[in-house]
This record gives sequence, C-alpha cells and structure tokens, in this order.
Amino acid sequence: AMRALNTDTGSGVIMSAFRKGEFDGEQELKDFSDWVARKGSQAVIDEFYGRALAGETGMQQRVIMLEALANAARLRKMVPAGDRERIVELLSAGDANTFRQAAFLAGSWKVGSAREALEKAFLGSDYARSMAALEGLRAFGGQETGAFLSGLARDGKASPQQRAKAIRGLASFQPGAAARLAVQVLANFEDTGAAEGIFAAFLANRNATTHLTNALSGKGVTIPEPIALIGVQKASSAATDPQQLVAAIQKAGGLKPMKMSLTTAEMEAMMERVATK
Repeated sequence: AMRALNTDTGSGVIMSAFRKGEFDGEQELKDFSDWVARKGSQAVIDEFYGRALAGETGMQQRVIMLEALANAARLRKMVPAGDRERIVELLSAGDANTFRQAAFLAGSWKVGSAREALEKAFLGSDYARSMAALEGLRAFGGQETGAFLSGLARDGKASPQQRAKAIRGLASFQPGAAARLAVQVLANFEDTGAAEGIFAAFLANRNATTHLTNALSGKGVTIPEPIALIGVQKASSAATDPQQLVAAIQKAGGLKPMKMSLTTAEMEAMMERVATK
C-alpha cells in the first residue's frame, strides 16, 4: 500500500488500504496524508474530512489529517463538499495543535459561524491560540475581518500587543490600510517588542513594505526614536534590502544616517543611550 502512494495506482486501491487501517502508523499516516493533499480527488478529500472528525480518531492522527486538508486548500484550493461547518466543533479543542489547524481551515473555507470563536480566541490571553486564531482570520480576509482588525488597532484601550497583532494580521491582505494604521499607532508607541512584530509583518511582503515606506514618508509623520531604532535594525537585516524603508524610518524617527546593519551589542548600546536622554 505504501509503494502505491508513489505510483500511478488508482485511488481506489489506496483508499481501500486506508479503510483497512494499513496507514495507522504515524509515518505511514503522514505519507498517506501528503498524498491526499497533493493528489486526492474530491471524493477522497470528503472521506478524509469525515474520518478526521470521527470520534474514534486519535488526537495526533487528527492533527496530521487536518494539516493535510489545510495543505490541500493551500496547494489546490480543494475543500470538502460536505458540511464544512463541522470544523467549528474543533475550535473548542483543548489541544493547541488541533485548534491551530482547525482555525486555519475555518478561515480558508470561509466558515462564517467560526468567526466569533476566532475573534474571541484572538483577544484571549493564550498567545499561541491568539496567533493561531489570527492565521484563521487572515485566511478569512475580506471587509469584515478588516473592520475587526482595524477597529482593534485603533482602540487606545487595547494593549500594545493586541494592537500590534491586529496590524500584523491586516498587513497580509489590506497592506495600505495597515500601513496607515501602523504609522498612527507607532507615533505614540513604547513597546519595542510589539513594534518589532509590526515591522516584521511589513517586511514579509514587498508590496506591504512599499505601503509602509510611503506611509512613513508622509508629511509630518514622526515615531519615537527607540521605535525607529528597532525598525532600522529589523529592516536593515532583511534579505530584501529595503533601503527606502530604512531611510523613511530614519527620517520619521529623527535619526542620523547610520550604517545599514548593527550588531546586537551596538543596538543595545544605542538603545541605552536613547533611554538615558
């Protein structure tokens, strides 16, 4: 059965082996699940989804199967034809890996009934679940998700970490709006760790980088010097070498031009000098 995964053998033979439990070992299940993600027909995806949700399926097996369904969605935009709403059942799972995969699937499958649970998890105190929920919301995309994340980014009562996460999520599908919000938020920001996450999100995509560069280059835009230092360090170490962004950060932060890459020790020394001003 395992050899059949790497041949042109019909899916009927492979699925028959699956039903007989011939892929029950962890590595065997991973190999089979990879085949499902890459080559599984609609009927295979549907049966696989049903088995992933079955009560007798073990937690580790379920995670492997959910990851395969996520890869099928990413690689081939293949989704189950049946009741995709059932994925919401797994959003109450205590297991972090199950929740992470289910959150992404709920978003990529556009399961509207999952939105409330994802927003609640995103706002929660569990960082891993919050970030997993953010991935689900990013997969949802669209105006409703944009409005939720924009509203949170603007909320001065929200924690810096929450506002930063909201901007990071928004940057992936509404980079222009995210860049404008980032400039507003960073103007009065003190949390350098959260600011680093914001810069990283914009550096992950050239289009987003351009939007942030333009927003920071606007008339009268300023950001605190410690935040600018973090931004310069993050941008100058990026593989894309975004020199225009570095220049925009330096200007907004009132920094003198400096060499493009600082060592950790140099950055710590500079931060200390700024803190004692």
